Amino acid sequence: MKYILLLLCSVSVVFAQSLRFPISSNIKELNPNSVLYVQPQPLQKISATAYGTLVNEDGVRQKFIGGIFANSACFPDSIQAIEIAKRIQALGFNSVRMINFDFPFWDQISILKPMSTQLSDGLSPEQMKKFDWFIYQLHERGVYVHLTFFTLFSPRINDNAGITEVDFNWSTLGRNINYFDKDYQRIQKQILSLFFKHTNPYLSTTYANYKGLLAVDLTDRNSMFQYLVAGHLHSQNQSGTGLYAQKYTSKLDTLFNDFLKKKYTSEPNRTAFWRVLSQDTTNKVSNGSFEDPFSQVWNFNVGEGTVAIPEYSETNKTDGTLGFRVRIQTPGSEFYNPHLYQTFLKIEKYKRYRLTFDAKTDIASKNIIAQIYKPTAPYQNYGLFSVVNLTGNWQSYSFEFRATESDLDNPRLMFGLGVEMGDFFVDKVSLLEISDPPLLQNETFQNYTVKRAIFTDPNVNQGIIADNMAFYTGLMENFNTSMYSFLKDTLEVNCLVGGNQEHPSLNDVYAIRNMDFSQSSTGWDWRRRISDSGPDSVWRIDNTAMLSVNWGGNIGNVARSAIKNKPMFLSRAGMPFPNSSLHELTTLWPAYAAFQDWDVLYIENLTDEITIFDNPSYLKDNHYSHWNNTSLLSFVQSMKVLFINAEVSVGKISLEIPQTLKALENPIIDQRGMYWLNGEADSRIPLFRRTVLSGFDNQEQASRPQDQISQLSGDFGVDLSKLTSDTEELIWNAIDGTFIVNAPSVKIATGKVASKIFQLDEIQVTFLDTSGFGSISVVSLEKETIKGSKSNLITLGSRTSHTNSVWENNNTIWRFWGDGSVVSEAMNVLVRIDSDYDSLVVNVLNEFGMPKRSYPAERISANRYRVIIDQKQDRAYWFHIQGIEKITSVQNEIDTETIEVYPHPVHSVSVIQIPAGNALGSRSVTLNDALGNVVIRFDNSEITNENTLVLNSSNISNGIYFLEVIEGKRMTVKKVVVLK
Repeated sequence: MKYILLLLCSVSVVFAQSLRFPISSNIKELNPNSVLYVQPQPLQKISATAYGTLVNEDGVRQKFIGGIFANSACFPDSIQAIEIAKRIQALGFNSVRMINFDFPFWDQISILKPMSTQLSDGLSPEQMKKFDWFIYQLHERGVYVHLTFFTLFSPRINDNAGITEVDFNWSTLGRNINYFDKDYQRIQKQILSLFFKHTNPYLSTTYANYKGLLAVDLTDRNSMFQYLVAGHLHSQNQSGTGLYAQKYTSKLDTLFNDFLKKKYTSEPNRTAFWRVLSQDTTNKVSNGSFEDPFSQVWNFNVGEGTVAIPEYSETNKTDGTLGFRVRIQTPGSEFYNPHLYQTFLKIEKYKRYRLTFDAKTDIASKNIIAQIYKPTAPYQNYGLFSVVNLTGNWQSYSFEFRATESDLDNPRLMFGLGVEMGDFFVDKVSLLEISDPPLLQNETFQNYTVKRAIFTDPNVNQGIIADNMAFYTGLMENFNTSMYSFLKDTLEVNCLVGGNQEHPSLNDVYAIRNMDFSQSSTGWDWRRRISDSGPDSVWRIDNTAMLSVNWGGNIGNVARSAIKNKPMFLSRAGMPFPNSSLHELTTLWPAYAAFQDWDVLYIENLTDEITIFDNPSYLKDNHYSHWNNTSLLSFVQSMKVLFINAEVSVGKISLEIPQTLKALENPIIDQRGMYWLNGEADSRIPLFRRTVLSGFDNQEQASRPQDQISQLSGDFGVDLSKLTSDTEELIWNAIDGTFIVNAPSVKIATGKVASKIFQLDEIQVTFLDTSGFGSISVVSLEKETIKGSKSNLITLGSRTSHTNSVWENNNTIWRFWGDGSVVSEAMNVLVRIDSDYDSLVVNVLNEFGMPKRSYPAERISANRYRVIIDQKQDRAYWFHIQGIEKITSVQNEIDTETIEVYPHPVHSVSVIQIPAGNALGSRSVTLNDALGNVVIRFDNSEITNENTLVLNSSNISNGIYFLEVIEGKRMTVKKVVVLK
């Protein structure tokens, strides 16, 4: 019993814990004397080149990193706005994205006149005053603004847009309707006109002419195809989910019939295009009833470790005189061991087929696989892969499918019989080409009765599918074209203009191809409610690190939206708090964004609630606001070096992904794989190569683009421990769940780093903690290699949560939300660093970027130093590594004669013995700081006849100093450590 109790105690410690050695810090504003401070530069208009890069008015390439402000966070008061702008500059952001600042039904988060008027024909003076002042403060700190309009939007009741209270559905408010409702578009243009003609009094310019406006989005997370797949664009009586008011689904029906009328002009043209009749009625399966025992069309494969025998059967049959049986003594570990198969003549893409057969087993139940596929690499499925449950009685099975590819060179039908015990009996196998489902009776576009198709309905022919896809794609594209023209031509807006950034289909990307930039958004992980009981509901996060998955996480989902010769924005990279792997947002994402040569990267969110600004903690359940997560945001300074300064190399080889217009017609078939290809495409491609979508008017889609990458196309599988970019600077180890950047001036290690050692050329990092997640970056602040740089910045951070929060597991979220400010887990690392400098000083930086403590790095050999960083002691995230050298000028020589300091280090008062003076020369004695600034200048009268002087440390702070004695051409230097 004692043993059991001890075991339970152990389990409770492992599975319910608070952070070890929690530390807290903040970043407020940088002192102008900080090594991190960069003087704000005047903002210039940003434009896109023909090659798809962003440049300023001087033609200089520009990149941007930032975070997202949403809702009331876009409207801070005057003091808050100043502090926020200072902090944005201190963090290293040079752009912010604002969303949901024009919501029509909540005055505190809207630029529109008060909701009580039920009109959208004016701006709110009070709200615009806050908004204008905030933009001005960002402007003063050199921060650009990216505005996303109509995140959630609906006209107000008095806007003469036919809106009533019953039309509102808060789960879909405004989404999709803007693409096809002219009243929505009219009111949106009205609001855009009000805003861009408005003059910001602090900037003395309209927003249409404001150079600090980087970009404008016309909508947010607004894909018609996402809602189409879910059935949301159909009312319940159309077999949809009924999320929209009936008048909107009816309007879509009308517009669809108008679309058909314009395209076909007559009903016979439409019906001829839509009706696809079968031309071949022969059974493609030979000897399907197994009547010819000497036929060799059926083949049998056993596979290693499998024991099974095929045989014809006179007693077990349903058609003719014979059936077929497979006696299985030992099934294999895979469904295809053993398997029965037959190769037939051809299968044609988009045509429909029906497979039928009779089958049973000799036990109560057994699952088999029926599949039609390519029998050679890459063995892709041709539209049929079904699990079939057999019983002890003969049953007839039938499967209809549309071929996903054409194969005129012997496709294969297979029955996979492995994994489960039980013999297999089969007879009467038939594979027939069948007609597309007939058109519905009495449907004509003349009387507006042709129905839009339910996306997932299999009983729809290819012509109907193609026209439905063209209809929705056209609505989105027409909206983008119309609004783009209105902004550029009518309002003469000078900034970049973009469309929707959430792309579940290739059609979404096609619809924004003519905008000023391509963009995408993504998130990783999600929160889940476990219990609603009690005052503090229990939530958890799946908490799977991207680095721990072997398919490359979401990198590929973003990369596939990059269009050739278009700037690329990662408009949202989200991950909920508190997550062990949050540092992936500021290490992994900017590294791959730099490798892919993207232009903009935004973290979601900085905050979506104004009260966060004056609160050291997260609001309850405010999972996507990272304003108080200093452990995360401290890495933005490294992001700036890595991404904006382009210190991580762009991929050497560009892998172009061609697309076809045909692929837009049937996403179910032609957009099944990664990069929306109808064949296999490895999602890890962007980890190895820079990729772009090279147009839509190609003759063929890309086929297995990963075959161009040796690491993905080898015969021995993928080495998951070395997912290495072609620049060899980025290495993802999915086995260990770690990621490193090993560029000349940027070194990063992140992920599950506990007790690991990382060798990064001249840097070696040893994590001394035995458990946990964390990140370290070492970057040069001088555009130099780490070894050659006089000024390097080390940033160290780990997982975060609230004070006293309780984690369910080592890397799974909380049992108790916590009751205090955000804290992070202190880490202890040893950094071995090679340097060209005579000595290194470690300056522990405070929230203003200024040294709060300094200590020397330990020299372990020539030009090699050891630095121990213990956050339990220093409670900081930034550590500035400063190289010190004293170089003799032409007139001076360094004298190595010893200067004695006792006691040393200097605790309060120490006596210093200096070299004897020369009566013919003038002698200068100073105590200098690590930057060479004179801290104390000693008068000659303070030096005794014994060449001694007294150093009183009461007026100087702890740190490393240099006592410098110069007499004539002779200079003597002594390093002095003050440690009170």
